[in-house]
Amino acid sequence: MPIVDTMDTAGPMAKNVTDAAILLTAISGDDPADPDSNDAAPLFGADFAASLSINGLRGVRVGLWQFAEEGESRWFTRAYNCRAQQFIPMLENAGAQVVMLPPQPAESPFPVGKVLTAGFRASVNRYLANRPHLPEYARSLESIIAYNQTNEAELAPFNQNLLIASQNSEYTAESYREFGLAVRADSRQWMGELFTAHNIKMIVSLNNHFAAHYSPAGCPALSVPAAFKRNGEPFNITFSGRYLDEPILLAAAYAFEQANAGRRAPVLS
Repeated sequence: MPIVDTMDTAGPMAKNVTDAAILLTAISGDDPADPDSNDAAPLFGADFAASLSINGLRGVRVGLWQFAEEGESRWFTRAYNCRAQQFIPMLENAGAQVVMLPPQPAESPFPVGKVLTAGFRASVNRYLANRPHLPEYARSLESIIAYNQTNEAELAPFNQNLLIASQNSEYTAESYREFGLAVRADSRQWMGELFTAHNIKMIVSLNNHFAAHYSPAGCPALSVPAAFKRNGEPFNITFSGRYLDEPILLAAAYAFEQANAGRRAPVLS
Protein backbone atom coordinates (compact mmCIF):
# COMPACT_ATOMS: atom_id res chain seq x y z
CA MET A 1 0.00 0.00 0.00
CA PRO A 2 1.69 3.24 -1.08
CA ILE A 3 1.71 6.27 1.16
CA VAL A 4 0.78 8.26 -1.94
CA ASP A 5 0.50 7.02 -5.50
CA THR A 6 2.11 10.00 -7.23
CA MET A 7 5.44 9.79 -5.41
CA ASP A 8 8.14 7.18 -4.97
CA THR A 9 7.33 4.81 -2.12
CA ALA A 10 9.22 2.33 0.02
CA GLY A 11 10.58 -0.71 -1.80
CA PRO A 12 12.35 -3.88 -0.66
CA MET A 13 14.42 -3.84 2.50
CA ALA A 14 17.22 -6.38 2.79
CA LYS A 15 20.49 -7.21 4.51
CA ASN A 16 22.58 -6.27 1.49
CA VAL A 17 22.32 -4.96 -2.06
CA THR A 18 22.32 -8.42 -3.62
CA ASP A 19 19.30 -9.49 -1.58
CA ALA A 20 17.52 -6.22 -2.42
CA ALA A 21 18.11 -6.80 -6.14
CA ILE A 22 16.76 -10.35 -5.94
CA LEU A 23 13.70 -9.20 -4.01
CA LEU A 24 13.03 -6.32 -6.41
CA THR A 25 13.17 -8.79 -9.32
CA ALA A 26 10.57 -10.95 -7.60
CA ILE A 27 8.07 -8.18 -6.79
CA SER A 28 8.34 -5.94 -9.87
CA GLY A 29 5.98 -6.11 -12.83
CA ASP A 30 2.68 -4.89 -14.20
CA ASP A 31 -0.07 -4.09 -11.70
CA PRO A 32 -3.53 -3.61 -13.24
CA ALA A 33 -4.61 -1.79 -10.07
CA ASP A 34 -1.78 0.74 -10.40
CA PRO A 35 -2.29 3.23 -13.26
CA ASP A 36 1.36 4.28 -13.06
CA SER A 37 2.92 0.83 -13.40
CA ASN A 38 2.72 0.93 -17.22
CA ASP A 39 5.28 3.74 -17.17
CA ALA A 40 7.81 1.25 -15.77
CA ALA A 41 7.26 -1.27 -18.60
CA PRO A 42 10.93 -1.04 -19.74
CA LEU A 43 11.90 -2.75 -16.47
CA PHE A 44 9.31 -5.54 -16.58
CA GLY A 45 11.06 -8.89 -16.47
CA ALA A 46 14.42 -7.36 -15.57
CA ASP A 47 16.88 -9.41 -13.57
CA PHE A 48 18.16 -6.70 -11.27
CA ALA A 49 20.80 -8.95 -9.74
CA ALA A 50 22.41 -9.16 -13.18
CA SER A 51 23.13 -5.41 -12.92
CA LEU A 52 25.42 -5.80 -9.93
CA SER A 53 29.10 -5.13 -10.56
CA ILE A 54 32.10 -4.18 -8.48
CA ASN A 55 32.80 -1.66 -11.26
CA GLY A 56 29.41 -0.02 -10.91
CA LEU A 57 31.02 3.27 -9.81
CA ARG A 58 34.19 3.10 -11.90
CA GLY A 59 34.52 6.45 -13.69
CA VAL A 60 30.95 7.47 -12.80
CA ARG A 61 30.30 11.14 -12.03
CA VAL A 62 28.36 11.30 -8.78
CA GLY A 63 26.84 14.48 -7.38
CA LEU A 64 27.03 15.08 -3.63
CA TRP A 65 24.13 16.97 -2.13
CA GLN A 66 24.75 19.55 0.58
CA PHE A 67 22.46 21.84 2.50
CA ALA A 68 22.78 25.61 2.51
CA GLU A 69 23.93 26.61 6.00
CA GLU A 70 21.41 29.30 6.77
CA GLY A 71 18.63 30.29 9.15
CA GLU A 72 17.64 28.61 12.39
CA SER A 73 18.53 25.15 11.07
CA ARG A 74 22.15 26.00 10.24
CA TRP A 75 23.46 23.92 13.16
CA PHE A 76 21.79 20.88 11.60
CA THR A 77 22.82 21.68 8.04
CA ARG A 78 26.43 22.25 9.10
CA ALA A 79 26.51 18.88 10.87
CA TYR A 80 24.89 17.22 7.85
CA ASN A 81 27.45 18.67 5.44
CA CYS A 82 30.38 17.55 7.59
CA ARG A 83 28.99 14.01 7.76
CA ALA A 84 28.14 13.86 4.05
CA GLN A 85 31.66 14.92 3.07
CA GLN A 86 32.91 11.70 4.64
CA PHE A 87 31.42 9.98 1.60
CA ILE A 88 33.95 11.56 -0.78
CA PRO A 89 36.93 9.25 -0.10
CA MET A 90 34.58 6.28 0.21
CA LEU A 91 33.10 6.95 -3.23
CA GLU A 92 36.51 7.60 -4.71
CA ASN A 93 37.69 4.32 -3.22
CA ALA A 94 35.05 2.63 -5.40
CA GLY A 95 36.20 4.53 -8.49
CA ALA A 96 33.66 7.38 -8.60
CA GLN A 97 34.27 11.01 -9.54
CA VAL A 98 32.57 13.19 -6.94
CA VAL A 99 30.94 16.45 -8.04
CA MET A 100 29.95 18.93 -5.30
CA LEU A 101 26.46 20.20 -6.11
CA PRO A 102 25.24 23.70 -5.22
CA PRO A 103 23.91 23.78 -1.63
CA GLN A 104 20.16 23.32 -1.40
CA PRO A 105 17.74 24.87 1.11
CA ALA A 106 16.60 22.46 3.82
CA GLU A 107 13.03 22.93 2.67
CA SER A 108 12.01 21.06 -0.47
CA PRO A 109 11.26 23.30 -3.46
CA PHE A 110 8.00 21.37 -3.90
CA PRO A 111 4.82 21.19 -1.76
CA VAL A 112 5.57 17.66 -0.58
CA GLY A 113 3.57 18.03 2.64
CA LYS A 114 0.36 18.86 0.78
CA VAL A 115 0.83 15.94 -1.60
CA LEU A 116 1.43 13.53 1.29
CA THR A 117 -1.51 14.81 3.32
CA ALA A 118 -4.04 14.65 0.48
CA GLY A 119 -2.61 11.61 -1.24
CA PHE A 120 -2.59 9.37 1.82
CA ARG A 121 -6.38 9.53 2.15
CA ALA A 122 -6.92 8.91 -1.57
CA SER A 123 -4.46 5.99 -1.69
CA VAL A 124 -5.69 4.33 1.52
CA ASN A 125 -9.35 4.60 0.56
CA ARG A 126 -8.76 3.12 -2.87
CA TYR A 127 -6.71 0.28 -1.36
CA LEU A 128 -9.32 -0.55 1.28
CA ALA A 129 -12.26 -0.30 -1.13
CA ASN A 130 -10.95 -3.34 -3.02
CA ARG A 131 -10.81 -5.54 0.09
CA PRO A 132 -14.41 -6.44 0.98
CA HIS A 133 -13.29 -9.03 3.54
CA LEU A 134 -12.17 -6.28 5.93
CA PRO A 135 -14.36 -5.44 8.94
CA GLU A 136 -16.64 -2.44 8.62
CA TYR A 137 -14.40 -0.18 10.73
CA ALA A 138 -11.47 -0.72 8.35
CA ARG A 139 -13.20 0.19 5.07
CA SER A 140 -11.96 3.79 4.86
CA LEU A 141 -9.63 6.24 6.54
CA GLU A 142 -12.63 7.99 8.10
CA SER A 143 -13.95 4.76 9.65
CA ILE A 144 -10.48 3.86 10.95
CA ILE A 145 -10.21 7.25 12.69
CA ALA A 146 -13.66 6.82 14.22
CA TYR A 147 -12.80 3.32 15.45
CA ASN A 148 -9.55 4.54 17.00
CA GLN A 149 -11.45 7.28 18.81
CA THR A 150 -13.46 4.68 20.72
CA ASN A 151 -10.32 3.83 22.71
CA GLU A 152 -7.47 6.13 21.76
CA ALA A 153 -5.24 5.14 24.68
CA GLU A 154 -5.20 1.56 23.43
CA LEU A 155 -5.69 1.92 19.65
CA ALA A 156 -3.86 5.20 18.95
CA PRO A 157 -1.44 5.77 21.86
CA PHE A 158 0.73 8.11 19.78
CA ASN A 159 -2.32 10.06 18.53
CA GLN A 160 -3.69 10.06 14.98
CA ASN A 161 -3.12 13.69 14.06
CA LEU A 162 -1.64 12.81 10.67
CA LEU A 163 -4.62 10.61 9.82
CA ILE A 164 -7.06 13.37 10.80
CA ALA A 165 -5.13 15.98 8.81
CA SER A 166 -5.28 13.73 5.77
CA GLN A 167 -9.00 13.07 6.20
CA ASN A 168 -9.62 16.83 6.43
CA SER A 169 -7.53 17.69 3.36
CA GLU A 170 -9.07 20.28 1.06
CA TYR A 171 -8.45 18.09 -1.99
CA THR A 172 -10.88 15.58 -3.43
CA ALA A 173 -9.48 12.31 -4.83
CA GLU A 174 -9.71 13.79 -8.33
CA SER A 175 -8.19 17.18 -7.54
CA TYR A 176 -5.42 15.52 -5.50
CA ARG A 177 -4.48 13.33 -8.45
CA GLU A 178 -4.23 16.36 -10.74
CA PHE A 179 -2.21 18.27 -8.14
CA GLY A 180 0.10 15.33 -7.40
CA LEU A 181 0.84 14.67 -11.06
CA ALA A 182 1.63 18.36 -11.61
CA VAL A 183 4.09 18.34 -8.70
CA ARG A 184 5.65 15.14 -10.05
CA ALA A 185 6.12 16.65 -13.51
CA ASP A 186 7.71 19.81 -12.10
CA SER A 187 10.04 17.93 -9.76
CA ARG A 188 11.06 15.43 -12.42
CA GLN A 189 11.98 18.29 -14.73
CA TRP A 190 13.94 19.95 -11.91
CA MET A 191 15.84 16.75 -11.19
CA GLY A 192 16.56 16.20 -14.87
CA GLU A 193 17.98 19.69 -15.24
CA LEU A 194 20.21 19.09 -12.22
CA PHE A 195 21.60 15.89 -13.72
CA THR A 196 22.17 17.53 -17.10
CA ALA A 197 23.70 20.76 -15.79
CA HIS A 198 26.37 18.89 -13.79
CA ASN A 199 26.78 15.93 -16.14
CA ILE A 200 26.20 13.42 -13.35
CA LYS A 201 24.80 9.91 -13.38
CA MET A 202 23.42 9.90 -9.84
CA ILE A 203 23.28 11.89 -6.62
CA VAL A 204 24.25 10.81 -3.12
CA SER A 205 23.09 12.16 0.22
CA LEU A 206 23.06 11.24 3.89
CA ASN A 207 20.29 8.95 5.13
CA ASN A 208 16.92 10.23 3.85
CA HIS A 209 17.43 13.94 4.44
CA PHE A 210 16.92 14.84 0.77
CA ALA A 211 13.94 12.53 0.23
CA ALA A 212 11.59 15.49 -0.13
CA HIS A 213 13.70 16.67 -3.07
CA TYR A 214 13.82 13.47 -5.15
CA SER A 215 10.78 11.42 -4.09
CA PRO A 216 8.14 13.82 -5.54
CA ALA A 217 9.66 13.07 -8.95
CA GLY A 218 9.22 9.33 -8.49
CA CYS A 219 12.99 9.02 -8.71
CA PRO A 220 14.41 5.78 -7.29
CA ALA A 221 16.69 5.84 -4.27
CA LEU A 222 18.75 3.17 -2.54
CA SER A 223 20.24 3.51 0.94
CA VAL A 224 23.31 1.50 1.97
CA PRO A 225 25.16 1.33 5.33
CA ALA A 226 28.21 3.58 5.18
CA ALA A 227 29.82 4.01 8.59
CA PHE A 228 29.21 4.65 12.28
CA LYS A 229 29.12 7.70 14.50
CA ARG A 230 31.29 7.81 17.59
CA ASN A 231 28.37 6.62 19.71
CA GLY A 232 27.97 3.53 17.53
CA GLU A 233 24.91 4.76 15.64
CA PRO A 234 25.07 3.77 11.96
CA PHE A 235 24.44 6.16 9.09
CA ASN A 236 23.71 5.49 5.45
CA ILE A 237 24.65 6.78 2.04
CA THR A 238 21.64 7.16 -0.24
CA PHE A 239 21.95 6.94 -4.03
CA SER A 240 19.23 8.60 -6.11
CA GLY A 241 18.90 8.62 -9.88
CA ARG A 242 16.62 9.42 -12.75
CA TYR A 243 13.27 7.70 -13.17
CA LEU A 244 13.76 3.97 -14.00
CA ASP A 245 17.46 4.08 -13.11
CA GLU A 246 17.13 1.20 -10.64
CA PRO A 247 19.70 -1.03 -12.43
CA ILE A 248 22.28 1.78 -12.42
CA LEU A 249 21.69 2.56 -8.74
CA LEU A 250 21.91 -1.09 -7.74
CA ALA A 251 25.23 -1.45 -9.55
CA ALA A 252 26.59 1.67 -7.88
CA ALA A 253 25.37 0.68 -4.42
CA TYR A 254 26.82 -2.80 -4.82
CA ALA A 255 30.21 -1.38 -5.82
CA PHE A 256 30.14 0.98 -2.83
CA GLU A 257 29.15 -1.84 -0.50
CA GLN A 258 31.94 -4.10 -1.71
CA ALA A 259 34.58 -1.35 -1.52
CA ASN A 260 33.68 -0.05 1.93
CA ALA A 261 31.90 -2.79 3.94
CA GLY A 262 29.93 -0.26 6.01
CA ARG A 263 27.60 -2.79 7.60
CA ARG A 264 28.30 -4.66 10.80
CA ALA A 265 26.01 -7.46 11.90
CA PRO A 266 24.11 -6.35 15.02
CA VAL A 267 24.76 -8.04 18.33
CA LEU A 268 21.43 -9.58 19.29
CA SER A 269 22.42 -11.70 22.28
